Amino acid sequence: MEERLPLRRAGVPCGELLRREEGLHAVFTARVPDGTGVQKLWLCGVGGEPLLLGTLMPLGGGWRLERRLSVRALREHGLTGALCGEITPGPPPEGEDRPPGERPPAVGDTVLAPLLAGARGEWRREGGCWRLTLPWRRDGAFPLAPAFCLARLEGEAVCYYFSAAGEILPPPV
Repeated sequence: MEERLPLRRAGVPCGELLRREEGLHAVFTARVPDGTGVQKLWLCGVGGEPLLLGTLMPLGGGWRLERRLSVRALREHGLTGALCGEITPGPPPEGEDRPPGERPPAVGDTVLAPLLAGARGEWRREGGCWRLTLPWRRDGAFPLAPAFCLARLEGEAVCYYFSAAGEILPPPV
């Protein structure tokens, strides 16, 4: 069974948020036709603190996110009863508000640097390296094709890893 939940940005309805039960899990799928920059999706409910579902990714002319959570975890977080989604702006991926050691590396590779300049993805610090997640559809062009052998596929996204010095790394095992 699929349930349609309210989805708002600054109090205004802005897309659709679906919830479906799959055994002991709840799968949330959000589709938003427009937006700019980094957009975070929060699950809100009566009696619980908002829970970050994740960052919406640009896909097929809109923005999308799918997240699978255990029903038990939702209950433990206090999210029962009427649920809704709220989209908030996130920090810019390379924003000046990050401390210098927390800014994504400048990639100096002469082949990859121009491709990254136009890429819309999310940089995240993971241990001693940086992870870049780029949206990808199987019927679309592969992001950073010259480095495809160093990519990790994760659903509808491709992930690359970089050192703090900006060198591309093989994905962790």
